[in-house]
Amino acid sequence: MKEFMQNHPLFRDFPVKGYKVVWQIYQNNQLQGVIRLLHPLMAIIGIIVVIATAIGIGISCLIFAGIDSLDNVSGRLNIFFSLWASTAVGIVIIIMMAQWILRAPVREQQRYYHQGNLTQLDERKRLALRLDIVATYGYGFWIETLEHYPLTARLKQPAETFPLLEPSSPQAHREGLYNDWGIVDIDGYQSIVEKLWAGMHSRHFFVNMHQENNGSMVTTLAALIELPKDYVQSCAISGKDGRPPALVWAFDLWRVIKLSRNCFCAGIISERLAWDNILKTADMIYELFDSFDSYYNNYRLGHAFWSNDYSMIKDRLEQYNNYKAHCDWPITLLPWPTPPGISLSDDMRHGFMKSSDLALSSSVINKTVIM
Repeated sequence: MKEFMQNHPLFRDFPVKGYKVVWQIYQNNQLQGVIRLLHPLMAIIGIIVVIATAIGIGISCLIFAGIDSLDNVSGRLNIFFSLWASTAVGIVIIIMMAQWILRAPVREQQRYYHQGNLTQLDERKRLALRLDIVATYGYGFWIETLEHYPLTARLKQPAETFPLLEPSSPQAHREGLYNDWGIVDIDGYQSIVEKLWAGMHSRHFFVNMHQENNGSMVTTLAALIELPKDYVQSCAISGKDGRPPALVWAFDLWRVIKLSRNCFCAGIISERLAWDNILKTADMIYELFDSFDSYYNNYRLGHAFWSNDYSMIKDRLEQYNNYKAHCDWPITLLPWPTPPGISLSDDMRHGFMKSSDLALSSSVINKTVIM
């Protein structure tokens, strides 16, 4: 079985490029940052070996250049080769230590997976997480595990023994969840999930699209996401292949996946509940959309409709273009699956056309949306 490995957190390289990680540590903390990757005794020995080797090289060069007190050539050469023999041993030790340091990111990942009993996920779970790949790749987070960043909750050893991974505590994730969603417990989480499954933003998008009089919203959204107006219009009607209206379901459902991963990292929900909701959500997405491009374009439309923030909208487009141009992570090789054939809610199947609680007259509901 191939060794399970991901990118180093906050780095996009796959497989892990240890020299980049170590170089970043050196830039941030200078030499002491690199030395801390070694056992204290190894660090002391290493410093002694480096100093001794440097002195040996220097003396050897002086001898080879010639010293007046050593006018016997053969004697000079004997001393030179003796010094170089011991110096060569020092160089070999230094190389081995350098290799040990450069392998540190890989070793830490292996130890993390071993302590957390983590292995390669099955294809269905990987397909579900793949739906979060664009932002995950953009920030250099993890995509092959439920957690997007290493967690202290997975560890049997103190977090300090993972100086490169720098595992996060649940508290590090809870503040953002509360500030963004007001979530502090499992009930708050599940309440938000139910609202997203019900079309928290898709419902408003449907209403706004069917109340359009001059097409200004369609024009603005199309310009913001840099797609044709026809595309925005098409999301309000059923697809040619019989799929339900896309509305902005990709944005609603993606948020369930993201929220579930974050709440698991925060220790608010169990791993089982997170997976149950993520897999259920992924099935909805694969039922609604026929390709990754159609899914993510719809996500960008929903994000633009929700945020109305020019900078954020363009950032999502830049992330997507960067992902398509550079992402070579193995999970991207997964094929887009066929629709799972699950039963969708009436609102999802019919695009809220049958909802009785929408403040729309039948004439508004049945009219064609103005381009």
